[in-house]
Amino acid sequence: MLLNSTLLVLLLANLACVIFVYRKIKRIDLETWDLRNSFFKKMDECEFRLYRQIESLHALNSILDLATPLPPLRDWAGSPDFLLELCREAISRRPETIVECSSGASTIVAARCCQINGVGHVFSLENGPEFAEKTRKLLSENGLSDWATVIDAPLKEYSLSKEKYPWYATDSLPDTPIDLLVVDGPPRFLRKHARYPAGPILIPRLKENSLIILDDADRDDETKIIQQWRDEFPGFKIERRTAEKGLALLVKSKTEIAP
Repeated sequence: MLLNSTLLVLLLANLACVIFVYRKIKRIDLETWDLRNSFFKKMDECEFRLYRQIESLHALNSILDLATPLPPLRDWAGSPDFLLELCREAISRRPETIVECSSGASTIVAARCCQINGVGHVFSLENGPEFAEKTRKLLSENGLSDWATVIDAPLKEYSLSKEKYPWYATDSLPDTPIDLLVVDGPPRFLRKHARYPAGPILIPRLKENSLIILDDADRDDETKIIQQWRDEFPGFKIERRTAEKGLALLVKSKTEIAP
């Protein structure tokens, strides 16, 4: 009788171990399946993003037909889909004055659009002397020096909305109404909401129906900057477009926008 009881206890213990191991294996299998699905989903997303950038770069090159290739469009540089949107807006709107916060590939794109249109000029505010020279060299290599001016604009301190911001010096920026404003600088590491000053400093100089193109618009900083601009300058129509880093278009309506 004692032997039978012992065997029963052992059988129950083995059964419990089998059930425990089975549940563990099932859980691992489910987690592995979820991990696999998540991996392939991420791969699909990466593949789609990569394809979109290649597709945008191909379209951009077809439209611009530059003498030399654009510089690498990764890291801090504008992504191909952002530059393609800039190109399309510049060609369709035919702006006379384009002001750009920072310089680089976007300067080449905007200047080439002016050349294609046969009208317009780009003024790029650049705080880094080495970047300014690099952009000037690219403009020269592509025969675009007459269509764009890279302004050496060291960062200086501005007091805006009861806060201090390092932003581009605008002493050398011509005092002409702006048709198209491209905001892709200064870099975020300078301070929170680093690109906010473009609003209070340059929005009052925008023409009616002019356009602001804001890169990196999916970031929290830029989302809050857009809201600040809307609060301080009512009357903007905002449109978000799909882009690798986020893209927002702000169109100044015909109604008066008070600074």
